[in-house]
Amino acid sequence: MRRSEPASEGAPAIARGAQASYGLNSIISNKDKRILNEDDRGETSDAGLERTREGRAEAARNLLLGHWAANLMGLKDGEAYSQAVARGGATGPHDEDVLRKVSRDLADSGLSVSLGEVHAKMEEFLALARAQLEFDDKQPI
Repeated sequence: MRRSEPASEGAPAIARGAQASYGLNSIISNKDKRILNEDDRGETSDAGLERTREGRAEAARNLLLGHWAANLMGLKDGEAYSQAVARGGATGPHDEDVLRKVSRDLADSGLSVSLGEVHAKMEEFLALARAQLEFDDKQPI
């Protein structure tokens, strides 16, 4: 973080304490939503649907983490950075890869954010993404 900035400053509004407004859709752009749907391969079994939902939650988490980190780093194109975090490598983003990438990028920007802080944000954003997806699933079409 910059000097004595609290971890939640500069984070998307929904990330700050995650008020019950469930505004994930207002943070994630339409381009980002395409990333969330890339894991949807027409699964129909209960296990397949759960894998798809969890994959979408992880992608949303990575997008939120990317937006949070981009804001801390003062990047002008936070959307592009968050999409890069969400897409990861050729096989997709793995938790450890996302953690290392974001931590390294923050350090390269001159910010001192511990791995523990980044990991805590990952957990916070994953819980938020799961809640949003569950909320969305319960909405009438």
